Amino acid sequence: MVHSTWASDVRAGRALAKALASDTSARADPAAARDAAYLEAVGAAKGGDLIAARRALGGLLVAHPGWRQAASLKAAVDEAVIREGLVGLSVGAGVVGAVALAIAAFARRT
Repeated sequence: MVHSTWASDVRAGRALAKALASDTSARADPAAARDAAYLEAVGAAKGGDLIAARRALGGLLVAHPGWRQAASLKAAVDEAVIREGLVGLSVGAGVVGAVALAIAAFARRT
């Protein structure tokens, strides 16, 4: 469900993965616990919660350093965080530029 294109399915899948990770029988099986944590990270990334996804993937990679699938997803999440930061920076610069233009135009009139 976390791989779905529907946001409601992603949220439901993330909740299921979180419930599975907290289940005591899943914690007894390390592979099931790892998979549940990974699916929760996938759901977080697909849902736009990049910080939670990055944190979960970092923990997974500490416990399982050779896991290429988690490393690949973490690289994609890192790129998305950088992209969002650049978009935010450009929006901020645009606002500052618009305010500066408005001030300059107002100063010219007086």
